[in-house]
Amino acid sequence: MLRPILHAAVTLLLIFCFSETASAQKAAASRKYYFPPEHISVMPVVFTPKGAKTPDRELDAVVLRHLKWTQRRYGELLGTTFEIEHKVRRVRGAKTLEEYRKRDGDAVMDFAAELLKEFGYSRFNCPHIFLIVVVNPKDDWPLGVGCVFNGGYNTGGGATMMSTDAFVKKPNAQSTLEHELGHTFGLPHVSLYGIEMNGNNPSMMSYNPAHWSRGFESSLQPATFIPEDIRGLALNDRAIPNLEFSETKDVPTDYKLFWTPMPFGAVKLNGQPDYAIEVKSNAGAAFNSKLESCVVGHLRSSPGPTLYYDAGSMWHSEPVEGNVTLDLTFPFPVELTRIRLYSGHSGQYHPVKAFSVSVPTATGSQNPLANHEMKSFDGEVTFPATESQRWHLEMTPGESKTIVLRGLRFYSGKTEIFPPQLCLVE
Repeated sequence: MLRPILHAAVTLLLIFCFSETASAQKAAASRKYYFPPEHISVMPVVFTPKGAKTPDRELDAVVLRHLKWTQRRYGELLGTTFEIEHKVRRVRGAKTLEEYRKRDGDAVMDFAAELLKEFGYSRFNCPHIFLIVVVNPKDDWPLGVGCVFNGGYNTGGGATMMSTDAFVKKPNAQSTLEHELGHTFGLPHVSLYGIEMNGNNPSMMSYNPAHWSRGFESSLQPATFIPEDIRGLALNDRAIPNLEFSETKDVPTDYKLFWTPMPFGAVKLNGQPDYAIEVKSNAGAAFNSKLESCVVGHLRSSPGPTLYYDAGSMWHSEPVEGNVTLDLTFPFPVELTRIRLYSGHSGQYHPVKAFSVSVPTATGSQNPLANHEMKSFDGEVTFPATESQRWHLEMTPGESKTIVLRGLRFYSGKTEIFPPQLCLVE
């Protein structure tokens, strides 16, 4: 009697497992290649240039040991940390070391482009930050450099490069790795906050030599994160989940917090479209603003009553008769179901009163999808799933005949695509 019961239980378990696998595969298949990854992990890669000898496997253990230590250190400082891939991948490059060297610090983008192709990812959907250990038995090139593919915070993957020399000969590999991974999570040098890079600053994103590790021994004065660092990391939920920044908790009394995070721009990657949306309008740009600011830029709130207009992140149109139009061209056709619009500044000036969305047809006319009467400065339209490379928006201004557009966000179902590089709104 026991055997039939066990057989039935095993059968049910297999059916459940196959069902779960099929469900996961279906969900993965439904994700477009331009959907951002849900989560980010750090993938270590030993990258051997063309013609170079592949290093012994002992190097893998050294790299993993440093990476796990960095993971723990971030956890100690933040209460949460990033995920890592526990297998070191090995990839042979398409070029020689000297060919890569000609690009100096920009070589990180060449290495990253090859890895995206190697692993079948795009800059939009890559779920990894590549820790690229470049095999170089001659000297310590490349020096550490880190980048975020699409710029900003929480936009996707990235890469950092270090040499084999850094891991097997240099004493400060650990502190360097902690610093460079900070860049891949979106953190800039502290100099952008007006802080001396080489001074006695506690930040991991400074060049304070007192932070340098000694092999697998920590510095006597290990680096920490200053409030600006924590604020930036808290914006990158894909890589470092469940981190909340609080000015009450994370900013000491009498500390002058820099007024804004400072996001990186997107980088150029061979074989990949730019992280950009082309935008044109029937209205010019006023007060030193730029039209391009309203897409994949810096999205800020401006609730008032304090006057707050930021020409670096908001587009202020010139006056027009009738509606203000926007024509958006994505790098490729995208499927959207919702567009959210953020308008006006200081809670009182130049809001959009209504807006509509349409896409062009094969005959050159416009296929209307939705329109929305704005009940507040921010609003959205939803419509049936529609795929197009070009999108047309018409926005009705108020009595001033001008609008201020703080930003646009684009959704396919529940997934936001082409997210802004800095998002400080809900």
